Amino acid sequence: MPALVRLFIRSIAIGFALAILFLGLVMVFDTAGLRQQILTSGTGYMTAAVLLGLTTVLFSVVQFARALLCRNDDDDNDGNGRGDRFPPSLHHELVPIPVRRDEQRRR
Repeated sequence: MPALVRLFIRSIAIGFALAILFLGLVMVFDTAGLRQQILTSGTGYMTAAVLLGLTTVLFSVVQFARALLCRNDDDDNDGNGRGDRFPPSLHHELVPIPVRRDEQRRR
């Protein structure tokens, strides 16, 4: 299985775990009366399922984006684990530039 697919599946699993934790905290603290709504309403379980599904998508996408942005590519790695911030062509030394005096400019 390609590494990117494994990363995506791992991100979905982490997102699902975070969504379950989030829904559990919402139920424990009765945020905005959602625990009461879920437990007493006839469609409360569907509300919980939709909330769990949407937060799973949200947390999975955030986890996947974080993993992609923080991964270490071999092509721009110089051995210290951070990669190059600037290409080598941008590392120059200062070169003095001759400047004319005012009387030379007037002529």
